[in-house]
Amino acid sequence: MASPERQPLIPDVPSNTEAGLPELKAYSWFGIFGPASLPPEITEKMHAAFSEALSETAINARLEQSGMPAMTGYSLARFNAFIAEERIFWPPIVRASGATAQ
Repeated sequence: MASPERQPLIPDVPSNTEAGLPELKAYSWFGIFGPASLPPEITEKMHAAFSEALSETAINARLEQSGMPAMTGYSLARFNAFIAEERIFWPPIVRASGATAQ
């Protein structure tokens, strides 16, 4: 389990923090992206629509059942900061692994 907290679907599996690997950060996430030229008002409108959908109980329940809880409450600024963090975190790891794109 590469998550800082235990997951509800597998509560007996320790988190990475409990396993002594607090720096381990590897999990799946999904986001919606558009072209850089997308007007801000369209970006805001899409963000509002997706945020509303993710606030629906049925959608959240389905995501939870799949082991992918929705990361709700992200503002556009916070999501952009998250992406920036990921772009800094992963390249050295990928280079060190020797992985290449085919």
